[in-house]
Order: sequence, then structure tokens, then C-alpha cells
Amino acid sequence: MINKPDFYAVSLAEDCMSSAVEIYKMSYVDTKECRSYYRRTGLNVKSIWPKYTVCAKAHRGGECLWQSGVFLVTKHEKRWKLIGFGVYGPGCSSPARFLDYGMYQQWVRNNIQRIGRPAITRLAGNHIVMRRRLTTVQRFGPCDPEETKVEIYTDHSSIQPVSAKPRNAYYNFTILAGYEYSCIVFRANQDIGEEPTIHLKRMCIAKHIACYQFTTLQIDFEVTIGYFDKVEYHINVYGIELKLLDAKRMNVLSNARHYHPPIDKTYTPYIYSGWGIG
Repeated sequence: MINKPDFYAVSLAEDCMSSAVEIYKMSYVDTKECRSYYRRTGLNVKSIWPKYTVCAKAHRGGECLWQSGVFLVTKHEKRWKLIGFGVYGPGCSSPARFLDYGMYQQWVRNNIQRIGRPAITRLAGNHIVMRRRLTTVQRFGPCDPEETKVEIYTDHSSIQPVSAKPRNAYYNFTILAGYEYSCIVFRANQDIGEEPTIHLKRMCIAKHIACYQFTTLQIDFEVTIGYFDKVEYHINVYGIELKLLDAKRMNVLSNARHYHPPIDKTYTPYIYSGWGIG
């Protein structure tokens, strides 16, 4: 869908410890031609072929072996766009295989959107467990021992009505972005009658679309407790406080350590003309 694209392969230095980036001008290789090359060289092993691939070869570099993770990109309408990720194997002037990112873009986007999404487990009508981790892996079920090592918040309330009849109590609860919540336990108990019930309702005062996003700075919930007689409500929050770098302080420190040339010397300014392409 891109008219006459210019392809480039971008890779780090061989030791991956340098910030230097190598750029290769690439040419698209037809799928049939690519598979023919791998058959001729005896590398056409079905188990190492990704399901969706794009093939391209460099204009320079002779024969070389690329590690996994080389990027295949194109510049279209003044924007760099990712085409695929390199697969371990021949590179440079040999047809190199790249995982076709276009076939997985939606999957990647969905997983990114899942980061920080609360996972809620109802163990009983009066017992709810919530987790919110900065990972796409959601855990469910009761709290595991390793999740309850550090308690960062606890609360206990008791309601003693004058007479026994169905009632509701409301409790507002907010989780903040500065913490990783390994396990949050909501639990209610009463002396007589049936067990009380607990319900969580997401509260959102922003626009409709924002109510369905979970990567915001804070998420507000309304906790509704349905009870009949004397009831006790417990909440236990376990997790850790995130240690985040202060970007402003890091810039100040970096500038303080940066070498500044003396002002009594004359320097020839470097004119940036784009990436060098062989």
C-alpha cells in the first residue's frame, strides 16, 4: 500500500553495548525469490520460518549474520514506520527474513492497553480480591503468600444499626499510579442473617472514552456493601511503592557533568544532513 517504498535495516553495534546505530539501505525481495535462496543454501527449515514474513537485502555489507531484533523500517510521508523485526540468520546482501509487524500490530496494541488493567476476582458475595500490576499478565484468585509480604494500607469499619433491615453502605476507594498493587482484599461480615454483599463500581468524571482506560494516574471506585444487621468491613492493600526517576533532576545532573567548551575558542558548527546511507 506504499508506493515505491525505500526500505532500511537498523541495527545496533555487534556487542550491543554501544549506542552507535548501523543503517543499511535495503531492497525488497519477493517471497518466492526469498524462499528459493533458502532452499539453495540448505537453510529452508520449516520450523524456523515465521508464519508472516517480509524479505529484504542490503545494498552493501557482503555476507554477514544478523542477530534477531534488526529493524526493517521505511520512511513514508516524512515519518519512519516499522515494517518488521529481523529473525536470526543471513543478512547484509543476503535475503534476510523479517517478522511482518503489520500482522501483529493489533495484538501488540491490545497488550499495551492491558498494562495496569485491574484484575478482579469474586471469591464470594462478601469477598472480592483486586490486583493492579504494571504488566500484561493478570493474576486471579485468592492472594498468594508472596503477594501479601508488604501491607501498604488497611482499614476496618463497623456499622451497628438500631434495627435489623436491608441497608446499603458506600465506601470510596482510589488506586494511584505510584504503586503496584499485588493484592487488594475487600471483605465484609455480619453477625446474623445472610452474608453481606460487596459490589465495585468504576467511577469516572471524564469523557466516556476515558472511563474505559486503565492507564490513568488514578482509578476511582465506589464500593457498595449490602447488609442487614451489624456488619464489619475490612480492606487490606498489599504492594510496593514505585521508584520513579525524576526527569528534571536527571537533566540537571546530566548538564552539570556535561563538558562545555570554553567560550574563547571558535568551533565549526556541524550541519546535520540526515542519516548516512551507504
